[in-house]
Amino acid sequence: MSATVVICSVDRPDELINCVSALRQMHHVPEELIVVLGPGNDNSLEKLKSMNCPFPVKVFRTELRNLCWSRNIGLKASKCEIVAYIDDDAVPEPNWLKNLVSSFADSNVGLVGGWTRFQNSMRYQHQNQVVTETLRVRSLSECEKPGAYEFLSPLGANFALRREVGLELNGFDNFLEWWGDEADLAIRVNRSVHKVVFQPKAIVHHFQADSAFRNSTLSELNVKTPWRSRAYLMAKHSQSTKYLGTVLACDFEIAKQSFEWAKLNSTLKPSEFDRLIQDICDGIREGTVFGIKNRKRAHSGLDDIDGNLAPVHQADANLNKSIYEGLAPIFIYREIPADSAGGITNWIVEMCKAFGEKGVPSVYICQNVLSEETHVSYQEGCWIFKVGINFYYNLEFAQQNFPTDLQTFGILARNLVNVISDGFSISDIVVPSFEGIGNLFLDDERLVTSLHTSTRESLEDHPNLPFDTLTQTRVDMINELEENILKRSSRIIANSNQISRKLGLEDSNRVTVVPHGTKVFDDANSDASRIYESRNPRVSFIGRWEPRKGSYYLPEIISELLNSGMDVRVVGGDPFFNRESSLKAIRKGNLGELTILGILEKGALDKIYAESDVLIIPSVYESFGLVAIEALAAGCGIVAFSGSGIEESVGTCVNAELVSIGEIDEFASRAINLAKRLNGNPSLRNESKCFIASNFSLEIVSHRFLKALKKN
Repeated sequence: MSATVVICSVDRPDELINCVSALRQMHHVPEELIVVLGPGNDNSLEKLKSMNCPFPVKVFRTELRNLCWSRNIGLKASKCEIVAYIDDDAVPEPNWLKNLVSSFADSNVGLVGGWTRFQNSMRYQHQNQVVTETLRVRSLSECEKPGAYEFLSPLGANFALRREVGLELNGFDNFLEWWGDEADLAIRVNRSVHKVVFQPKAIVHHFQADSAFRNSTLSELNVKTPWRSRAYLMAKHSQSTKYLGTVLACDFEIAKQSFEWAKLNSTLKPSEFDRLIQDICDGIREGTVFGIKNRKRAHSGLDDIDGNLAPVHQADANLNKSIYEGLAPIFIYREIPADSAGGITNWIVEMCKAFGEKGVPSVYICQNVLSEETHVSYQEGCWIFKVGINFYYNLEFAQQNFPTDLQTFGILARNLVNVISDGFSISDIVVPSFEGIGNLFLDDERLVTSLHTSTRESLEDHPNLPFDTLTQTRVDMINELEENILKRSSRIIANSNQISRKLGLEDSNRVTVVPHGTKVFDDANSDASRIYESRNPRVSFIGRWEPRKGSYYLPEIISELLNSGMDVRVVGGDPFFNRESSLKAIRKGNLGELTILGILEKGALDKIYAESDVLIIPSVYESFGLVAIEALAAGCGIVAFSGSGIEESVGTCVNAELVSIGEIDEFASRAINLAKRLNGNPSLRNESKCFIASNFSLEIVSHRFLKALKKN
């Protein structure tokens, strides 16, 4: 059954693009997308033109700020059997359209409503709701049927209409500029020979944004329009107008009392109070007059729309997502993606966004440290679910060999996967090896173990680590869990051959190697663009101050750099090691300047990369070296110790120098010479960027990752 999706939008370009991005990720995409833009000066049209979509796109423009008028344009322009409507600030789950359309298999069904989750929550804003002739709304229980004079009524953010039914009913009532349009349609469909039903599996998330009528907190900015609509609908649809005045008077008194309360609590000025009351009265008067008139004649609807209305933009489908058909991976990591989060966490989210550009839906599940409620967001093609944690949730079922906090998060994440399965059709559950959470998914054939670091390998170079917060018992537990998951997991994706060899997995056909990826800096368009001013060459160290990252060698290396006239920046930190006391031993050179920085947000970190000539990585072990490719992507050079994953990832780059572990003088000398060559030399720096663009761009790596999932 063919379906058109219609989005009506005014002055909300970011929300609109988010919605279209999610539509690209439908497992069953629409035959066409129609966007109707109202009056506004935003850049929605330009943004739409820049998007690649797996379906044709038509964009219409109207100068009327009237939702029903815009809906009618979409209905009239549609060429499909089913017309689905979604708000521009709503985001559909990948199976939304398929599930919504499935309900039309019953030829008697004329209107279908989906279920809508509220804001950033898993709670529902709208499920099975009914509306009366006097616009009283309530939710039905699971098996309850509507009462007398009650009509099933979908939410305007999430419903679909059989096109022939829409044409038969003359579309939407153009008198309703905003508010009540879906209730009016539902009442008319209910009173026809057609049925209205709900489809619980057709789910959208409504991230309500500001509009000309209401702000994101649902406070009405324009009270006249909704009250005008309210009075109009009551007058139009009531069996009798005998009690209309009484009902409206009661509603008016309730609204008036809320305004009086606001005035008494100093949240509403007396002048504003008078204006609001007058606007409501004007709205009631206008709506009642027109509603009574329309009881005896057809409303203004489709017949007022110009049949020759031409789109201001149209484009054919230009995104082929068939090679990724059926893919919808979930990543389960405890760490929250944020500007200050670890590199691996942010890399996964960036890769998920790259999946979205290919039309592939993906989910990142992490821990919500601020609330026991699950928080939902959608960022540039990536769904992020932050699971609310109650640490008493699973104590009675706790396994003795599993840290309670990890086990609790894992079980709640597993429960969430089950809850969203109908909406997402999850293909793969990607879980890191190092926390052991994957043990909770061993009975699920969708499990993929992500091997990009290892607890055992991370700790083997920490012989004197003071386990005051991370007890030895906990470490032993996590090591045992990790060994078990690597032994039993049927699918493993590692970030390098180095880590596979180190863990004895190099000959296993269960392992596929997919490196990390990164964005490549565009100096012309980036705030982090390097300014090639005349100054000393600059060398930076970014990372935790710990033995594995080379903290034993850093003071001596930095001292030699300073004495040679290099400016040095040290970024990062670690709770177990006192970086400042180590750096106090460094004698500042007369020519160089030492700057010590703490943990920086991602934007500031990108600026450090772009303003540095060389990044030093004296790590004695790196499974891959994500920081190395991030630095090269900004045009830096790299000097690192050989013998780890960095050698595998960037060893062939012309601006990467590798030195044997412990050769401190040689390490410093290479860093000095490379920094001098790159300082103020854009063409040479560009070779670093070209290397990353050809080998580790998000476009390339995300394709390799999806290919690895598809292969398995």
